[in-house]
Amino acid sequence: LGEIMKIKIIIFCLFFIFIGCQKKQGSKEVSEKIISLEKEYAELRKLAIREMYNGNWLKAIENFQKCLELKPTDADIHFYLGVAYGNLIKLDKAYLEKSENSYKIFLSLKPDAAEGYYGLAILYRYEYNDIEKALEYINKSIECDKTYLKAYVAKGTFCYEAGLLKEAAETYKKAIDLTQAKEKKALYLKNLSKIYLKMGYPDEAEKYNKMSEKIYKQTPVKVRRKGK
Repeated sequence: LGEIMKIKIIIFCLFFIFIGCQKKQGSKEVSEKIISLEKEYAELRKLAIREMYNGNWLKAIENFQKCLELKPTDADIHFYLGVAYGNLIKLDKAYLEKSENSYKIFLSLKPDAAEGYYGLAILYRYEYNDIEKALEYINKSIECDKTYLKAYVAKGTFCYEAGLLKEAAETYKKAIDLTQAKEKKALYLKNLSKIYLKMGYPDEAEKYNKMSEKIYKQTPVKVRRKGK
């Protein structure tokens, strides 16, 4: 009886050792699969972004969609799709809804992302021609990031187009304060000059125009040499 019991105990122990080995092997296979998928995703993402910056929008979209098959909740991929679809609207209006939906999914994943509201603002102003909705979105963009220069420039333009000249002037002043780039600062000062002229303040318009011209004169012209 004692020998039989010993044999049973040995078999029992071997069984658990076998199970443990199987689990370890299974965990290793799962880890290797995860690493493989992460690598595949990283390569697809890199390729898609490169295609986007090269203006190959359809190819970029194809690769971004493959990325979403691996990581459907990657917020940034939805944002990039919004940009890519937006650049194809001139070819096919069907891309307008896709662009808008992509931005909205992005914002559902990143509710405080200023660039998402900026993207929607641009769509509503220039595709839907809804300046009120565009201003609503651009204000949300600024609320999310009070240093987001592109949003201030867009808002200044929207306000000017909507006849909200005082608000346009104040917004451009903020844009001027935010930028360190001389060429941009000069351009925004020139726009501010036009706003004040339209408001009926020629002296203010002249002041900002001179400030703009002064920066232009101080900014060296870049000359490309042959072979460079």
